[in-house]
Amino acid sequence: MKKGQKKETKDEAKIKKTVFRRDVEIDKVGKGQRFIVSSIVEGASIAWDFVHAMEHYAEVNNAKLVLLWMRGVYKGDHLNEKDLNYVSPYLASTYRFNSKLVAKDFMLHPAQKFPTTGLQQYAQSNDSIIIASTKQAMTVVARPVGRTPHTIHTTGTVSMPRYSKTRVGCIAEEDNTLGGLIIEVADSKQFFIRQIQWIDGCFVDLGTKYTKDTHGKAEASAMVLGDIHFGDEDPLAIEITEEQINLLKPKRVFLHDLASNNSINYHDAKDCIKSVTKAPEFDTLEKEWSYVKSALHDFKTAIPNNTSVYVVPSNHDDFIYKWLKEGEFIKDARNAKLGAKLFLMSVDGKNPMAECLNVPGVIFLKKDTSMKVDGWECAQHGHIGNNGARGSIKSYAISYDKAVIGHSHTPGINGHIWQVGTLSKFKLSYTKGPSSWLHANCVIYKGGHSQMLIFVGDKWYVGEKH
Repeated sequence: MKKGQKKETKDEAKIKKTVFRRDVEIDKVGKGQRFIVSSIVEGASIAWDFVHAMEHYAEVNNAKLVLLWMRGVYKGDHLNEKDLNYVSPYLASTYRFNSKLVAKDFMLHPAQKFPTTGLQQYAQSNDSIIIASTKQAMTVVARPVGRTPHTIHTTGTVSMPRYSKTRVGCIAEEDNTLGGLIIEVADSKQFFIRQIQWIDGCFVDLGTKYTKDTHGKAEASAMVLGDIHFGDEDPLAIEITEEQINLLKPKRVFLHDLASNNSINYHDAKDCIKSVTKAPEFDTLEKEWSYVKSALHDFKTAIPNNTSVYVVPSNHDDFIYKWLKEGEFIKDARNAKLGAKLFLMSVDGKNPMAECLNVPGVIFLKKDTSMKVDGWECAQHGHIGNNGARGSIKSYAISYDKAVIGHSHTPGINGHIWQVGTLSKFKLSYTKGPSSWLHANCVIYKGGHSQMLIFVGDKWYVGEKH
């Protein structure tokens, strides 16, 4: 030993013999259709019941378990020999599922607040990516018209790291999510991703609850649908949504932006071209609402009778209030007669849309109301933010503990705020430029488990119905 060199302790000598994530790259290529993916953090205690439940899922569903190996919170953190030997068959730092989807560790610190930050450009120029993280998040990357947007997902973890007592550490401990992703690979290009969370000794995927040694039916408490926009809806997206509802049988369904209300859209008031090129079947509010009522009735008929349907107050629905409040209906010859009736309804404190679109079993929620389902706020659209400002998924993360919102047509996950996509067509009269819109609904299961159900075309999962 050189002069002045500190003598190694037994622990330091042992650590040197240990394999560290920062010194190892494990690249794997997936073979198969279904995978269950999470992350494991060096130096952290492991939720073994969760790991065993994932193994049980893999056995039941002929899936492969993948654990993305993350660096530790502290420099000297490492997996002990016993844990390393057990999980080594599942470990990877990079895992390619098909030509369009890859999972990577990226060596993020476990306490990083926004794990998808700065990776949009990487996903745009490469593939959709899954990031090893102690949190669950999702970001959609806008792509040119006609091309499917790429998605960035983070995994959640099977670990419970020892965070510092600093501001960053306390926030990280609050955000740490025991969870993972179910990945289904349809072919060399198509895939589907769903989230799972380990809550009260189980996780749920597509209506089936898994523990470390059992599985059985899970109850779906609610589904929050992507903005529906009857009149501009995508018929196939509605059909797939009805299929999802009939499979999962949620007790409640929440609808956002029920009607586009294009016939009185104040954004088009001074657009002469749009005013004369509106589809004749929707050129008056009476015609438009007649269609919406019929479509709503058909939708209600297509889903289980015991599923309650709620309409969430939304910005497109608010077009009617602005139109009435500013007296625009008086100047609108085609809609003036109906407008006068609706004006009187509003004066009497009634909801004009609820009065005119009266379909049995459909309940119109009031503005600024709250309706929580298994801890998730489901009565907020997402267009109104703090103190009346414009709403966003980030602003809602400040004000709400857990909520599922709509509005942006772009699905996303930011902490405990989940935002659904749209059920409308992707190309509408007001869309322009690259798009991040996707068809996506969110399901909430009893106990607070949640999954985002993204679908492309007529597919939303692989394999037999659960």
